[in-house]
Amino acid sequence: MTLTVGGNEQLQATVSPEGATEPVFWSSNDDEIASVSSTGLVTAKSAGSAIIKCHTEDNTISAQCNVQVNNPVVNVTGVTLNKDSLTLSLAGTTSETLTATVAPQNATNKTVSWSTSDDEKVTVTNGTVTAIAVTNEDTPVIITVTTQDGSYTDTCSVTVTE
Repeated sequence: MTLTVGGNEQLQATVSPEGATEPVFWSSNDDEIASVSSTGLVTAKSAGSAIIKCHTEDNTISAQCNVQVNNPVVNVTGVTLNKDSLTLSLAGTTSETLTATVAPQNATNKTVSWSTSDDEKVTVTNGTVTAIAVTNEDTPVIITVTTQDGSYTDTCSVTVTE
C-alpha cells in the first residue's frame, strides 16, 4: 500500500481455516514510518517504507504488507521576481541575474522556466538577463518566469541603453 504522511488505511486479516479462533497480532518493523494498531489500522507517520506484519501469537503463521509512505504534495500558489524592472547598458553592466521565489516556501515542485519577449535584444538563461541590443524606451523587453506546477508567472521589464 502507498500512503501519504498523516493518512491511514485498515488492513484485514483473513484467518484459515474459517472459524479458527487463534488471535492475530499486528506489528511494524518501523513505527516511526508506519505504525499499526491492534486491529490492523496502519497510520503513516513519516516518509519511507515499512513492513506491517500480521502473525499468530507463537509467530508460526504470518503475512505481511509493504507500506510506502510519501510526503504530501504541496502545490505552488505563485511566483515573484526580485525586480519589476531592470536597466542594462551595452557600455556598462550588460547582464544581471533575476531571482524567482516560488510560493509557498515548502512547495514540492519549484521548477521554473524563463522566457524573453525579444531574444534579439535581451536573452535570459536560468534567470541571468543579458543585453544584446538597445531597446526602444517605450517598448521594453519582458522577461517572464513561469512555474512548472500551476503555470504561475511574474514579469520584469528590461530596458537596454547605449
